[in-house]
Amino acid sequence: EVKIDTQACLDAALPFSQLVNTTLQEGGEILVVPCGQCYIVDYTDGSTVTLPTGGIDILGRLHFPSTANVILNTTAVVVQGMLDMTIPNNGNSVKVTLYGTDEMFLYPHDDCNGDYSDECSMKKNLGKKPIAVAGGKVDIQAIDTTCRSWSKLKHVSNDFK
Repeated sequence: EVKIDTQACLDAALPFSQLVNTTLQEGGEILVVPCGQCYIVDYTDGSTVTLPTGGIDILGRLHFPSTANVILNTTAVVVQGMLDMTIPNNGNSVKVTLYGTDEMFLYPHDDCNGDYSDECSMKKNLGKKPIAVAGGKVDIQAIDTTCRSWSKLKHVSNDFK
């Protein structure tokens, strides 16, 4: 089994569009990035992709390369595995739009074993339009590291003397 936080996992990654299309064709209510598997976002044309009404549950790894250029519409984002994004190429962007008025739930992988139904007594209510990191990891590099995006408070306080 490949560890999801390795280059080997990315080298063997499957296209995210394939997972989306399969889930939608099979009528899945939740898009699940399976445990131990890596998917790479292969939308590069700025298209808008609407995910199933139950949102996305990332158990494995979902990687947004610099070539990704997409708008994802979803009701929830739950990260129990890994979600990572590199700095987008010039002109590209990744946007996540949350929609809906229904309460969304976390189905802990260890407690629910892939059971995304009311039968899982360990599910947790996350409210409406959640982005939840539940034991997972999010690594988003949206700005060039040479661009200062913060200042030390000590430096800012000297500006007001």
